Amino acid sequence: MDDKTLDADSLVVLLDNGSLSPESVLQARELASALSKRIDRKVESVSVLHSDRIPAEAIDGTRARTWKPYLGECIKSGVRSLIVLPLFFGRSHGLRTAERVAASELGASRSLRIHWAERLVAESSERLPQMMADEIISILDTNEASGFRNGDTRPASVLLVDHGSPYSDVSYCRNAMASALTDRLGGRAKPVVACSMER
Repeated sequence: MDDKTLDADSLVVLLDNGSLSPESVLQARELASALSKRIDRKVESVSVLHSDRIPAEAIDGTRARTWKPYLGECIKSGVRSLIVLPLFFGRSHGLRTAERVAASELGASRSLRIHWAERLVAESSERLPQMMADEIISILDTNEASGFRNGDTRPASVLLVDHGSPYSDVSYCRNAMASALTDRLGGRAKPVVACSMER
């Protein structure tokens, strides 16, 4: 996505899968807020599903927004353009659901355009593995300085865990991330193990 897509009339949406965990919603909002400061424009935090079932009082008094109702509100209020930043590893079930919902809503209304940015993890991703490596090395350095490892100098074991998906391209992204992370950690860790919570 280039600067031309970021026209002044476009709303920016950080889209995640959604969760019943208040912490997940609050973290997504923190990311949206940090991004908003970085690009100097408002960024909305929206979930594909689930998050609107969390009581508002558990998430700072503001109900979470989910994708289909959010699109309906945008169309009703006359929003012309959305820029969607998918917070996803690959084209997962959640992202495919969001795309289907958008196609259905836009089919009923031609007034709204949606620009989909690249996913958080795609084949061209380079920044995220470096950020993760930096964080892991910081943790290792802290543990070594505090004597937590008790003189153990063997390389650390690192697990890269995603939610899990029936789609092979999502698994490919996760595995590629594990490989890239292994390279960036050098000898500080064993080859990173890619695994999923389910599926």
